[in-house]
Amino acid sequence: MTRIRDRITTVLLLIGLGLCLVTGCEGDLGFDEASPPQLLTGRVQLQNQSNHYAVKVTITLDEVDLVLITDVEGLYVLPPEMTTGTWDIQAGYPFFGDISQAFEVKNGLPTAQVQDMLLPQVLTFEVTTEQYSYSMGEAIPVFLNVSNTSDQEVILKSGTSPMLTYAIRKDGQVLVGSLLPGDGALGEEVVLGPGEVRQFETTWHTDSLVLEGGVYQIYALLAASETYPDYFDPETPELNESLYEKLPFAEVEVLP
Repeated sequence: MTRIRDRITTVLLLIGLGLCLVTGCEGDLGFDEASPPQLLTGRVQLQNQSNHYAVKVTITLDEVDLVLITDVEGLYVLPPEMTTGTWDIQAGYPFFGDISQAFEVKNGLPTAQVQDMLLPQVLTFEVTTEQYSYSMGEAIPVFLNVSNTSDQEVILKSGTSPMLTYAIRKDGQVLVGSLLPGDGALGEEVVLGPGEVRQFETTWHTDSLVLEGGVYQIYALLAASETYPDYFDPETPELNESLYEKLPFAEVEVLP
């Protein structure tokens, strides 16, 4: 990449060849002054998670704004040539705390290895139902317990309502609902104090779609589209889809 002069915003998804370069390289990805690498990487991981895909990493210097997306291992790739100066890195993902750091660039390269970052989990979710088996056509109450595990107040906002949403999946496919807020005109706000646990309730009407009998996974969360706009935007489905890999679910059997 040539030297960056103008303000830009670029999303790099580490798939295909780019992902191969990161995860398929042999040897140490670090570097020293004698032999700088061809591929410079950083790492951001999520506390209590094994899948670290789709963490948003924003790197800025003056008018330059570069947005990177991590792969499953939490790796992201820095541009091979960067403007001299002090760059700021900020990493964030829904329901985890943001972390930032700064690093120096000289002669197009960082002067030291960029430090790994671990994003602390701020909110946890638990999805439950009253029983495991239901008959087709029954209404299934779905309970979402939201816990603020931090020592700070957490404010979630959505531009539309309801913020509480659920999705029904089977074999990795969404059959009912979504992890997007409703289309009501009024926004919503939820405030959770330090250590607070709050329960929300919704209902899955199994007669709302022609389904086969079988086992289904129920996901639910608070779709805070104003707090985390990139992850609750229909135009960025990859980021929204990444939430399924990190959320707990309840499993139910629907009998025909």
